Amino acid sequence: MKYLGGFVQLGIKSIGIIVLIIIAVVAYLVLGQGTSTLSSKTTVSLPRNGSYNFYLSGSQNVSSILVQSISPSTVTVYLGRTPLLLNNIAVLHLSPGMADNVSLEGLQTADLNVMLESVTSSAATIVLTYVPVGFGVGVTPGLKYISLTGSQPVQGATTTAAQATTTVTAVKTTTTPTATVQANNSLAALEQVNSSNLGQMINGYNLLFQKDFKACTQNTYGTEFATQYGMVPTGSMSFYNATLQVPQKMSSSVKPVDASTYNITYEEVTGSGNRRFGTVSYNLTGQFIVTSVFTGDFGRSYSAVLVNYTVLNKSTDNCATYGV
Repeated sequence: MKYLGGFVQLGIKSIGIIVLIIIAVVAYLVLGQGTSTLSSKTTVSLPRNGSYNFYLSGSQNVSSILVQSISPSTVTVYLGRTPLLLNNIAVLHLSPGMADNVSLEGLQTADLNVMLESVTSSAATIVLTYVPVGFGVGVTPGLKYISLTGSQPVQGATTTAAQATTTVTAVKTTTTPTATVQANNSLAALEQVNSSNLGQMINGYNLLFQKDFKACTQNTYGTEFATQYGMVPTGSMSFYNATLQVPQKMSSSVKPVDASTYNITYEEVTGSGNRRFGTVSYNLTGQFIVTSVFTGDFGRSYSAVLVNYTVLNKSTDNCATYGV
């Protein structure tokens, strides 16, 4: 469902409320169909009133993000879980490069980072990053919520009934100081690696995987295979069997090694299961201590992986990462 009318109007009168309820119920019934799972980082470009629906990793609840308004320097975003009538909706006011940490479960510990990458007169490019609750990242202080039916505010928050808004006034966590520091450092390490040349190349593969997965149909695969090899693909090289082995996207995880060193492991997500793409060992002083051997499909060393990425990135074929 491309548009969620339930997010659009605030402070409406009786007729508008009835319409809002109808739209919200319809959205709840159809929203989960064909919805993707957000398990790492996803970039979406949305026009005003455009929405993106997703399952957050490990959650059975469909969530949605909607761009409510766009100006040259600020974008207002609504973010919430379905059913819309029973959950608070976070209201984010973002400028380019600005990010907020949000809890879709209504807790004090964030599970999603929302960053505005860029904005034009007609669309906003937003980066959504899954944040494991175990990282202990607090919800952005002062985050505001709206409620369609007066549902309960998030824990530790205060509500102004007249404005139907909820403001988080404090961020509390039950984790120990050591665990909190380690969790924050884990997130910092992941962000640093992702923003480096190495991380951008790895996440570039993620975009290539997703592009091919969507663009490479059975017909295009057969045509490109025949052009490349002069024969019809059969057996293990058939489109069905190749699909099971070709990556659809990339996932990442962070594991602390000691107080200052963190291993970031990237995995290819395929139709037949995940497999390790590579692990980067990162020190919080800014040093990449080790770039381990890459064990994915595109080379056994960082230099080989980079060469293959450069070649694939320039490819005009729809099935480049399928090897045709």
